[in-house]
Amino acid sequence: MATLSTRNLPIPPLTINPGNVNYGSINLASNNVFSLDSFMNDRNMNPNVKKYEIYESPIDLLALSSAWKRLRDAGTAQGRIGKLLDKDLFESLISEDYSQAERIRDYYSKKIVMWKLKGERMSNYRNDLCTFVHSDGTKFREEMLGLAYYLPAFYEYDNQLDEVRLQVEPPCLAKNPMINSSRTLTPIKRIAQKTKRASVVQYWLKDTRNDYAVMIQIEAKNQLEHLWNHVFNTSNLIEINGNFHLKQRDNFEYLSVTNWELTRG
Repeated sequence: MATLSTRNLPIPPLTINPGNVNYGSINLASNNVFSLDSFMNDRNMNPNVKKYEIYESPIDLLALSSAWKRLRDAGTAQGRIGKLLDKDLFESLISEDYSQAERIRDYYSKKIVMWKLKGERMSNYRNDLCTFVHSDGTKFREEMLGLAYYLPAFYEYDNQLDEVRLQVEPPCLAKNPMINSSRTLTPIKRIAQKTKRASVVQYWLKDTRNDYAVMIQIEAKNQLEHLWNHVFNTSNLIEINGNFHLKQRDNFEYLSVTNWELTRG
């Protein structure tokens, strides 16, 4: 019985041109199925499909951000470094920057676990944070640059706020819009906070009657800040009259004061 061998049968060549694809004498470009233009055209793309630009760095982006914050705090970054991926920043890293990056990752990794265990809503920011802290920071989307830049400052703020939380009790109040009263407070901690929108200073105090946390916030460049700093730093007890609002931040309830005045310092 004869057998059919394909060993010596001619195979038509495959040629790919920018506008069409030909397999032998069969032209498949007539319906644009294989047109390269159709692959590159985003006009008819499903709006739920997202396209990202991926960066790859030899250094962990969070270590770079930690280094930049260290340099900013020391006043040696101005005029020399303007972006997270600047060459000068790569050359400024020290071992402490890598250690700080690991501490930040560990801190927020544990917070994310708690959020998920408690069934808290994972916002877009929290999801991005989860993705970033569980990566090695060497491959990242362009959108992660802003998160990475602010994360060392957020970590510093959250650690200081944790110190306050250990010294106070959560308010046992109904969610009333406002309580107007006078309260005698004990200063706890001054915390500077800088975000994309504003730079403020938060003064955390404790209500002497019930150990509730009380926060007074002012603009970082307030011209009278030095006077309030003196009162805050030198007084054991401060009497404040104002409107006390129940607020919450990351499961931490406290009283925020507006329209306040110092009645005795």
